[in-house]
Amino acid sequence: MTNKVFISSVTDGLIQERTALPGLILGLGMEPVRFEDFTAAPTPSREVCLRAVTDSDVYLLLLGEHYGTPFSDTGLSPTHEEYRAAVGRGLPTFAFRKRDVEMERRQAEFAAEVEKYETGLFRGSFSGVGELLAEAGKAFRDLPAVTGSLVFTPIGRQVEVAWRTPHD
Repeated sequence: MTNKVFISSVTDGLIQERTALPGLILGLGMEPVRFEDFTAAPTPSREVCLRAVTDSDVYLLLLGEHYGTPFSDTGLSPTHEEYRAAVGRGLPTFAFRKRDVEMERRQAEFAAEVEKYETGLFRGSFSGVGELLAEAGKAFRDLPAVTGSLVFTPIGRQVEVAWRTPHD
């Protein structure tokens, strides 16, 4: 099974990184999943993205300077909702924070949630595409094999068990 890796971030300020990551992920034998690759669908974009997160095996978060536009009903940005969906599902999650950028207030609060010592993640940091690819490559190298859901498959015949008894 190919591990699906959901790439999550805003595009503003991170387009080069979002463009470079799929090549690395494919090269490691996994399947990148990002909204840029989605096609027309009769389902709301928000629902498609959240379903893609929960259908993935790994979640990769990029934190840059921008938070994104919050939804009116939750007050969270799409990336923030995706992060919470991944954590709620228990997905292996890797976070990488861009150095040398001044985060918007909401983005700094989101980063603080991600990095919170008690419940959050250790995260990598990067200043450019090359450094991000090296850091992500190291993180994925140490990723244990992710298995899919258990599937019941009937064997089609009765199983015979030879019981052993202690010798008298």
